[in-house]
Amino acid sequence: METKNTLSFISALPSQPVRANHAGAALLIALIALFGIVAQPARAGFFGSAAVVQGHYPTLLSPGSPIVGPITVGAGVEFPGFGGNNSPPFYSWTADVGDFTLSLTQVAVGNNLGPASFNGFEFTFSGSPAIASVTLDPTSTLPITSFSFTANSIAMNYAGQGIVPANATTFLNVTFVPEPGAISLVLAAVFSGLLHRRWKSKSPVR
Repeated sequence: METKNTLSFISALPSQPVRANHAGAALLIALIALFGIVAQPARAGFFGSAAVVQGHYPTLLSPGSPIVGPITVGAGVEFPGFGGNNSPPFYSWTADVGDFTLSLTQVAVGNNLGPASFNGFEFTFSGSPAIASVTLDPTSTLPITSFSFTANSIAMNYAGQGIVPANATTFLNVTFVPEPGAISLVLAAVFSGLLHRRWKSKSPVR
């Protein structure tokens, strides 16, 4: 008897158009996707990755000093003192890697950065997202001849800068390639919105 009443109740429910169900599903997908984008934690940069640095002279392909690292990137200064063939206080440098920044400071006076194809340092990272762009921050006080980057490295060239002032710093700002998960969520939200818009345009006026 109870089963019969239940079936009668279900049959009495008003039927819904199929399109409405599709639209509701599209809206639900859009909401889930958008919630996923908002709820995601800030995308990681260099933090948590491993970094090494090496001096190069007279070309980027010519090692000029031993490799320092790997050092796990996090709070604090990752490379408090390193240099070329002459150890501190001469040719003494400090490098700090932020989540989205890289700064290099010339600590000692008397470092004569002579002319060459390359006279500087290359930082290499493992475990970080792919680097998308690197720009020079206008607050930099240490002139830099040029800089370049790959998906996992940044090269800073000071060739021909001569004697640079002590405690001068080059600041670089870094952006990363968006993670595939974030792109998928955005595409899902856009597709769901378009699907809902198409359904509304075809729905009869009631």
